[in-house]
Amino acid sequence: MKINFYNRNFLKLLIILNFIGIVAAFYTYIPDIKKQVAAESYFLIPFFMVSVWLYLLAFFGTFYLHSRREFPIFFGGLIFLFSFVYGLGSLLFYPLFMFFVYGFSLYHFWNIFAHGFVGFQSVLFFRHLKKQKFYSFAPLVFLFLFYDFLGIFYGGFLYFTDFSFPFFLKMFLIFFIVFLQVLAFYLLYKKA
Repeated sequence: MKINFYNRNFLKLLIILNFIGIVAAFYTYIPDIKKQVAAESYFLIPFFMVSVWLYLLAFFGTFYLHSRREFPIFFGGLIFLFSFVYGLGSLLFYPLFMFFVYGFSLYHFWNIFAHGFVGFQSVLFFRHLKKQKFYSFAPLVFLFLFYDFLGIFYGGFLYFTDFSFPFFLKMFLIFFIVFLQVLAFYLLYKKA
């Protein structure tokens, strides 16, 4: 039996699951949003909600696939890059986080599958991307560099601010995410 991943009913299911992911992820960030508001660090709020962006972009990606529309050049690239990097990155991040930092937790164990699920959707998105124009790469590169800068140096990556990571693990995870970003941009470039 062959599974058609572009079946409209299957895509509806993905849309629903991604919407549930948006709501659940936003709910888990409410305490962090309150902390940022109390500290008057409003500018960081949209940047530390990785899970919300992950599910939101996947929601739009599956919506585009379901409605048989073409991805806009920049937005399609952003959907692919974010779901590839942070979705697939979670398959390694959460196990290492539980092993070296936090210990086993059902919440973090669940995140391996919940975020990894979006990472695998990036394959669906990639197959339907338009040929990327060279000028669409510059804003994407700038956005990811800015996102990384805020995450590393301004506490935008909450796990690094809320938990004590061993230095080697922190460096490994930063290099791993950068590696995934470079790989994702390379795949996008090869697509062009």
